[in-house]
Amino acid sequence: MDINTQYIHNHNQTKLNNEYIIIYHQNVRSLKNKADELLSHLYPDLPHIICLTEHHMNITEIKFLNLENYNLGAQFCRIAIGKGGEVTYIHNSLKFKTTELDIVKKKTSKYVE
Repeated sequence: MDINTQYIHNHNQTKLNNEYIIIYHQNVRSLKNKADELLSHLYPDLPHIICLTEHHMNITEIKFLNLENYNLGAQFCRIAIGKGGEVTYIHNSLKFKTTELDIVKKKTSKYVE
């Protein structure tokens, strides 16, 4: 679906609701080639934060995906198994700080009776 991204770009600052934060979540089942379509469905009530699950992309693909007027806030991509994943975009009018979490992987052993 083609959208007029210049129109969205010019009007998007006035379309954000300043009374409260809008968070949008969607299981996108593959984000490739769907970013423009996604934004067109959200317009004119653009959310402050967009959380997308099941994006099916790797880290390199996520870093090169440009969701217009949004910054990459956080991402998770599966390495060993394809598909899955989570990505969060923050509207560029908001200031944010990411917190890196060290996740300790525990080895689990099978209990045998």
